[in-house]
Amino acid sequence: MITTIWMCRNAIYHEDDYVKCSKGHNLGVIHARMVKKGNPLVCLTCQGCKDCDIMGKDIPKDERGWL
Repeated sequence: MITTIWMCRNAIYHEDDYVKCSKGHNLGVIHARMVKKGNPLVCLTCQGCKDCDIMGKDIPKDERGWL
């Protein structure tokens, strides 16, 4: 299974407009614009991460982002 940012409870929106990991893992550059567009946000760091906390099924593409 591929893990996306949308699936993990540890992915948090940070005040500087970037998504970061609450466990301190480097996700690279994931800007709020990418989230707002509903991009899939598959991060290599998250694949096989021992701290991954899956919160449920991936959010459907048409329900991602903010209106």
